[in-house]
Amino acid sequence: MNSEAIEAEAGEQVRRIRYQPALDGIRGLAVSAVLVYHGRVSWMPGGYLGVDAFFVLSGYLITALLVAEWRENATISLRAFWARRARRLFPALGLVLGAVILYAVALARADQLTTLRHDAFATLAYFANWRAIFSGHAYMDQFALPSPLMHTWSLAIEEQWYVVWPLLLLGMLRLRGVGLRGALTVSVVLAGASAGWMAWLQRSDADVSRAYYGTDTRAQSLLAGAIVALAFAIHPRIRSRAAHAAVRVAAAGGVVVTGWLWWTAEQTGHALYRGGFLLGSVSVAAVIVSVVQPDPGSIGAALSLAPVRWVGRISYGLYLWHWPVYVVLTPGRTGLNTVPLFALRIAVTVAIAALSFYLVEAPIRRGALRRVWRGMALAPVTVGVGAVILVTGLVVSTQGGHASVVLTRTAATPEDPTSGHWTRVLLVGDSVMTTIGPGLVHQGDAHHLLVADYGVPGCGLLRAPIVHNGKVTDIPAACRRWPVVWAQLLDQFHPSVVGLHTSTWDIFDRRVDGRTLRVGTHEFDAYMLSEMREAVDVLSSRGARVAVLTAPYYHIRDGLQIEDAGRSSYNPTLVDRYNADLRELGRRNPDRVRVIDLNHFACPGGKYTNSLHGVADFRGDGVHFTPEGSDLVGKWMAPQLEAMNPSPRA
Repeated sequence: MNSEAIEAEAGEQVRRIRYQPALDGIRGLAVSAVLVYHGRVSWMPGGYLGVDAFFVLSGYLITALLVAEWRENATISLRAFWARRARRLFPALGLVLGAVILYAVALARADQLTTLRHDAFATLAYFANWRAIFSGHAYMDQFALPSPLMHTWSLAIEEQWYVVWPLLLLGMLRLRGVGLRGALTVSVVLAGASAGWMAWLQRSDADVSRAYYGTDTRAQSLLAGAIVALAFAIHPRIRSRAAHAAVRVAAAGGVVVTGWLWWTAEQTGHALYRGGFLLGSVSVAAVIVSVVQPDPGSIGAALSLAPVRWVGRISYGLYLWHWPVYVVLTPGRTGLNTVPLFALRIAVTVAIAALSFYLVEAPIRRGALRRVWRGMALAPVTVGVGAVILVTGLVVSTQGGHASVVLTRTAATPEDPTSGHWTRVLLVGDSVMTTIGPGLVHQGDAHHLLVADYGVPGCGLLRAPIVHNGKVTDIPAACRRWPVVWAQLLDQFHPSVVGLHTSTWDIFDRRVDGRTLRVGTHEFDAYMLSEMREAVDVLSSRGARVAVLTAPYYHIRDGLQIEDAGRSSYNPTLVDRYNADLRELGRRNPDRVRVIDLNHFACPGGKYTNSLHGVADFRGDGVHFTPEGSDLVGKWMAPQLEAMNPSPRA
């Protein structure tokens, strides 16, 4: 992430911070853990904690840099500090934003453009973490509805640190009687308060997103690094053998604890938020204390190995580029899965990050373009240019503060699509519906369908918290608002038919009124049918008929680890029970609801298949339909939707 540029920055000051090769090694391992985690490699569920290692490093290096300047000049030039930060960070980030614009133009779905535009502005403003909180994103949503800028939340936290911490530190150093020792004490208190606040937020088994994304809750890691820097400023050398031995033992313990957390810590494990993040930060800090000594020991030597250091040197670019690369290189676009796909993603990420480092980042560090990048003028220029590009490149019409529905069709026709000769179809539901949508769009002219695909990946119908593997996970606020959102869509699009599919996320145990309702029980059926009835009431409230799709069977692809899959939509018995409930819904509401048996079509003979009617790759990941599969479903489904139009064409 950002910390690898900080040491080089010290060369611009009178007092230089000595280069520590082992710190590059820590960066290399940290970014590797993040890349592995986002690659969905099952044996490193805690790889996301590599971000916290970066936080600790940034806290240490920034504080050491600021203290060095204070001791040299008896002040800290905040303007110069922020200008250096801008020169280091904005050029590489600008390249990524440019690539995201190309992605939006070439590959993104039309209804993703609003989200991309907001994500881009939040990234430029270094506000992405709070946007994730305020918009109700759960961290795991990135795997269901991947924005190529989802990972910039951590950059936002660091940039907020760069703004606030120098001001706070300078204020403490200027106060009479405070000084370095007082700053150290305040840092310890703040770190404890941050960890305590995180634990308080997770005092119940609620969704972890607020605690995970918050600058206030994650400050404990940055402060852990700052504490190390301030302690070294007060006691620059460890002299006794006993102290050296203690530092080595603590570092060894830090390596063990860090490795254990990376290999075992689930992101939604609530115990992690009740001291686990602080433990991980202290462990990384213990390693830093050891490897910055004149004799860094065996741990420092291992971290200083050339390949590990090289990965650390380009770690900022690796972090910036890896997630956009992962989003673009999907199984559907590459035809690859598991190990080959992961290898391709890593190779492309490393290649782009290396080019970014050697052609952009390193030259600017050496002073290239210095006349262009003048002081703080860089920040507003970059933000302004980026804003203009994003506004013109990601234009989305809005009405009344809400994104208008994007209507998609394959070709124009001479007929008026607002007349009764057309069947206006609104599609709502989860990510499976979003992969069915294109196939229906392709049948638009043949069956006079005007299709608005507004499925939301990651969102089901049931609004009660999910219970899985003993954990209770809240439903994101954005997913719970479907009654309001769907009503707005009905008013904007005026459909005659609404297609609904949500089973992917709805076949899980739920927590309702303090009780756990288990899928497959009469209590769960009653709850699910009550939610379905409300959905039908909303979707039919403007006169539309509702086409409810049964759930096809799902298949766990090779390499994907699903804990307790028997209590999820991967269990065919639970899928059958869910579909039986849908048929009961149709029987109770024959005038408003038609059940379209997608399961019968997609799973002939009552079994999952990935090869159907000549399409060899029908459902590439075991859940979603491939483009070829979508076309096949569209041809089968389009005439059924056309027949539901209460005002059929003559």
